[in-house]
Amino acid sequence: MFKENMTDKHTPLADALAKAIQIDTVNNVRKEVERIVVEKCMSRGFISKQDEDSASAKYQWVKKVFRNDYEALMLRRKTPLKVGNMSDLSSFNDELDYIAEQVIDSMAQRLLLNQIFLAMV
Repeated sequence: MFKENMTDKHTPLADALAKAIQIDTVNNVRKEVERIVVEKCMSRGFISKQDEDSASAKYQWVKKVFRNDYEALMLRRKTPLKVGNMSDLSSFNDELDYIAEQVIDSMAQRLLLNQIFLAMV
């Protein structure tokens, strides 16, 4: 969302806008990372738009893992994500994407570690 709406053009007005919209608040960062996670899960075929619309069990699992893992990842960070001016925006978006990938990696690990028992015939 932030990538499409803003550019890296460095002007006083653009810098003031970057600060004014407060994209780096804790709540906004969490919402954006969650949006990216859901979008990536859809684009990779793990969940669908129908899963999201119907709040399917799989979609609810994605949201539950996100809530748990996002908080844990944020606790590990030594510094908060901040946007001081427009030149920070590109690295900010890269960090959001990186955090989203960490959450998705965690989801994949959970799925890989889940043992599916074969019923003995």
